[in-house]
Amino acid sequence: VSGGYDAVVSASVEEDLEPGQYNWRVTYAGDDENESVTSECFEEQFFVTAPGVGGYVATTVRNSGGGTVANGASVNLGTSVYDTAQFYGDIRNEDGTAAVDGTLTYTLYKGESCDAGFVDDWLVTVTAGEAIPDMPESFQLVEAGTYNFQATFEFNDGEKDVSISSPCGTETVNVNTRQ
Repeated sequence: VSGGYDAVVSASVEEDLEPGQYNWRVTYAGDDENESVTSECFEEQFFVTAPGVGGYVATTVRNSGGGTVANGASVNLGTSVYDTAQFYGDIRNEDGTAAVDGTLTYTLYKGESCDAGFVDDWLVTVTAGEAIPDMPESFQLVEAGTYNFQATFEFNDGEKDVSISSPCGTETVNVNTRQ
């Protein structure tokens, strides 16, 4: 909005959302006096947690150099990647560390889903008050195709055992045949 004015817009979601990370993105079409503008993605995030769980696991795939591999990105055959996790909600402290002890399993699947095509998994121990450990080693992608990572955090909330998994399909890597 020109002239130094701010605009306040309200929006709501009128459907049940699956647990996960969501982002608002706002577009203003413009008018005779104002240009159109679109907000950046990831500026306004919110998380939906499962009923009674109070937490959410988000993940990011990285290449062996530490660079982010975007969801759905293509990489060359032979690229080495590893997975990282971030916790949200009751399982995360304000400083980003874990709020509870537990185990975190990073699992790699080959194919379009996380129901079949198991490739390998890596288990790490999560300690309350400490950083959430990354996958302990890189994995070299030596076959062309689509791969999906998924992270599952298991812990006891004092009353019951709880398991929270990152949504499948939010960290897909496509391996092409070029090296």
